[in-house]
Amino acid sequence: MDAGVFPGPGGRRRGTWLKGTREKSKGERGRGPGMNLNKKLTKTAFRQKADRILMRLSMDVNPFWDDNQEKREQRLKKAAADPLFFCRTYLPHYFSHAPAPFHYELVRFMEERGEVVTPVVVAAPREFAKSTVCSFGYVLHQICFGKRHFIIIGSDTEDLASDLTGYLYMELLYNERLQKDFGELVRANKPVDDFITANGVRVKARGRGQRLRGLKHRQHRPDLIILDDMENDVNVRNSEIVQQILDWIVSAVYPSLDAGGTLMIIGTILLKHSALDIMLKSPDEPYCRFRRKIFRALQEDGSSLWEARHPAARLEMQKQLMGTVAFNREKMNEPTPIKGMFQEEWFRYYHPDTLKDKNLVVVGFFDPSLETGGTADYKAVVTVGYCPQEQVFYVLDAFIQKTTLEQTLQAVFNRHREHPYHVLGVEDNLFQRLLLKEFDRMGRELGIFLPMKGVTHRIAKETRVAVLSPMLERGKIRFIRGHSDQGRLIEQLLYFPSRNQHDDGPDALAAAVQLAQTMTVGEEPKKYESIRPRAFGGRGAF
Repeated sequence: MDAGVFPGPGGRRRGTWLKGTREKSKGERGRGPGMNLNKKLTKTAFRQKADRILMRLSMDVNPFWDDNQEKREQRLKKAAADPLFFCRTYLPHYFSHAPAPFHYELVRFMEERGEVVTPVVVAAPREFAKSTVCSFGYVLHQICFGKRHFIIIGSDTEDLASDLTGYLYMELLYNERLQKDFGELVRANKPVDDFITANGVRVKARGRGQRLRGLKHRQHRPDLIILDDMENDVNVRNSEIVQQILDWIVSAVYPSLDAGGTLMIIGTILLKHSALDIMLKSPDEPYCRFRRKIFRALQEDGSSLWEARHPAARLEMQKQLMGTVAFNREKMNEPTPIKGMFQEEWFRYYHPDTLKDKNLVVVGFFDPSLETGGTADYKAVVTVGYCPQEQVFYVLDAFIQKTTLEQTLQAVFNRHREHPYHVLGVEDNLFQRLLLKEFDRMGRELGIFLPMKGVTHRIAKETRVAVLSPMLERGKIRFIRGHSDQGRLIEQLLYFPSRNQHDDGPDALAAAVQLAQTMTVGEEPKKYESIRPRAFGGRGAF
């Protein structure tokens, strides 16, 4: 929107401005913080969206009924101390769902102010109200209580940033609850891309790359700068533009801040090696000194980042419908590399019934992690059946979980019962140090002997796993869709190599494949028979 103006209630009336706009349904009015504030709009589209917001203001944001001075004082006291209470109270048409814990964390990031400005960089999933909380609700809170002097909202373009400041202006001009408790803070027919409120707060929109150095409001330099979605799907692929964004933030945005100010950079990672991705993950100066956080829709324990708005069950369904790559890009802030080692279209699947009467060499590999805790590696056991006649590796089972060593050993014996191993490989150094005694102990308890073999890796992990690439591309490694932890194995392969993705599954698969290829001549393949029927049903299914 090009420095547009809004007519005031005393001039062009709200009713005439809304002429021709349909009424929102009850379901639409209840969407709450999921409203998309950072989508680029044409001037006409922005005006239409403004009409819809004004409709909701007139229907959903009624004055406080049965109000008195005591209630007002209590309300203001609580709202001043809690920006999200302010949002739920004064902006119910945006905040109809209960905030998630991560929304409070976003607010804490912006509230923490020290003698030296530490930039905060945050990636959050699409449709999780990051812009609604940071660039809208929190900014209105700071304006109404006069907590900042000069606020800059930055985005990919000045027009998009002006859209964001326009939403702020609209609430200040038309929201009856805000007017009741804070008075008339703006007047009609003023530019929305640069305005000053009645309590002395300046709000200015700025596009990527525009000048910030030297900007002041009276004697004040900017003390709150929020850069919201600085990249788009096109420029994120241009390394020169990515570097320009990084240089602009470091050499223009940061120096323009007041010494006690706040710099908040928020968005969704669109591509690996994008500006946001670099700021969040680079070990280099100055980014390693930024305060950095990546939020994912599905958390480590399987729960939703925002259960009230996006239940975990619905997210899992979306993941199945969208596919791993698209879901991880949009919801998990894990986009695919520009050039990945493995492509999603390479992965081929089979039904267990097709293994009937095949002669398979069954090999497993156990990649244990001796560490525990949320950041520890997964413990991985991958079992493959190699068919020498076809030269195809069938992934029979994948166990890739963060669990105890005892439970993992039990899983190994369970898999040996289901499809007896010709050989089970274990990394040699760990085998000698701990696992031999543990396997012997459990084997005696269960009365089972495992054909184990220590394996010493002499080449780097990335090189070992890279050997799988041509095999996958030619369909020589095949998986069972939805079986055991094979989905996690495929996901780890798709994002290999990655500093932020575990790779225990790919490493175990590569070792199992290599071990099957080097089986001695004296070991004959066995006709494959399943030990225990499974959910696929039918004889021979596992």
